[in-house]
Amino acid sequence: MTTDYLTASTDESSDSALACAIRDEGDAALQSIRGFVETEPFQRLLDELWALPPDERPEFVSSTILNTEQRRLRGIVVPDGMVIQRSWFADGRPPLFCITRQLRAGLLWKKVTFTFDNPM
Repeated sequence: MTTDYLTASTDESSDSALACAIRDEGDAALQSIRGFVETEPFQRLLDELWALPPDERPEFVSSTILNTEQRRLRGIVVPDGMVIQRSWFADGRPPLFCITRQLRAGLLWKKVTFTFDNPM
């Protein structure tokens, strides 16, 4: 028998409320990341990134996207509660960087992550 951790409990109404809170807060956090990513300054930054050959993109991420001063010069201000950082995955995906947003304490999930991979 398998158990879904979002619904496994002796108090189903409590679990249902938790599942709804995770879904609602996760969706809201992803939408806030999306709103940031869709801004004109961030889109211009992504255009710079994608214009580079794939093997040069990791250096651009390190020197520009992760660099607060470089972002500021491009008019990019990361909203409170969001973090731009590197990410690595055991499954071999080629991520360049990700943007995370923390969720409120007390949920089973701590954050949501929007990942930018390096298509080869």
